[in-house]
Amino acid sequence: MNIYQGGMQGGPSIKTFGIQILLKEEIEKGKKVEVYMMICKKSKMFVEGLFGEDEVYITPEVLDVEFKCKSDYKEKVGKYPPWNFQEN
Repeated sequence: MNIYQGGMQGGPSIKTFGIQILLKEEIEKGKKVEVYMMICKKSKMFVEGLFGEDEVYITPEVLDVEFKCKSDYKEKVGKYPPWNFQEN
């Protein structure tokens, strides 16, 4: 787990390359950087308990949303986004 402990203490850790580094590089080049946020609507789901199930409305897991966005991007562009180093 030591690979996760370097989080931006002077640079990216061995495991991750922070998106903030990529943003910083673009800003230093004088480029305009825009950040957008997606808000996912809640979906109906049935959650099982010990004595039956309840109908609840929940938001999707963030990793599921990330996977869908990456898949959409790859389908349209032919490769993953530039910041997905490992997948590319």
